[in-house]
Amino acid sequence: MSNSPYAPMIIRPISPSEAAAQRQAMADEEARYRKAKADAEAVFRASEDAVLRPPDPWQATLTRIDRLERQVRALQDRLGEEA
Repeated sequence: MSNSPYAPMIIRPISPSEAAAQRQAMADEEARYRKAKADAEAVFRASEDAVLRPPDPWQATLTRIDRLERQVRALQDRLGEEA
């Protein structure tokens, strides 16, 4: 057989089980591609949100208030036990 691009291709018949295995391999590859694409899009959206949406300045204040309230309750409990 020559290496000419016009040489006739020899197509061999494949068994149904081989065809099913090829279809399954293609389906698996497509599933991996879709998962990788979805993961990449999720990372992109998360990074985009982080850049476009600055942190809430009140969140730190609310966290500090919560911590102080817990400390006050702990002190009140300790004073109640000592009395």
